[in-house]
Amino acid sequence: MNTASIFFLVLGLILVIAVIRLVRNLKLREKYAALWLLTAVVIAVLMIFPRLLDSLASLVGVVTPVNLLFLIGLVLLLGVCLHLSLEISRLEDETRVLAEEAAIQRSLLNRQLENVERNRNPTSSMPIIQVDATGEPHTIETHGSSAAGTDGRRDENARPSEPKTDHRITGEPHDPTEKP
Repeated sequence: MNTASIFFLVLGLILVIAVIRLVRNLKLREKYAALWLLTAVVIAVLMIFPRLLDSLASLVGVVTPVNLLFLIGLVLLLGVCLHLSLEISRLEDETRVLAEEAAIQRSLLNRQLENVERNRNPTSSMPIIQVDATGEPHTIETHGSSAAGTDGRRDENARPSEPKTDHRITGEPHDPTEKP
């Protein structure tokens, strides 16, 4: 074995080890690894049996075995380019479909949020409490967004509720008579 054969044999082994590590670390998928492992095996076989390339060259009708090696490399690279072009086309189609689905979902969500906002009555969940002449509180049920009684007029005695503050955040002293 000459120095060039040993160099290419070591190169093929390094390629095999690199591909196996990439597959184990999930950086390279198995279907792509098979192509690179096949390339490494071809390099190793041709370096272990250099006369095999000579016999393949005479079988195909190529005068120089090196030209056959370049032809095999060129065909291999064209195959890789074609395969990667097919993968890119497939991924572009999937990306377009996913973008369309995301836009449809966003549109549906926006419509639902608009319907909720349109149908939402901000005061419907809050009871209106009125105090009668004796000082007794009474709750009035409402069906609209205004604080109106059953006759449609707003009670002058009804007080809007004060917003509650979190005294831990504002730093104000806590009033023990304040209801939570």
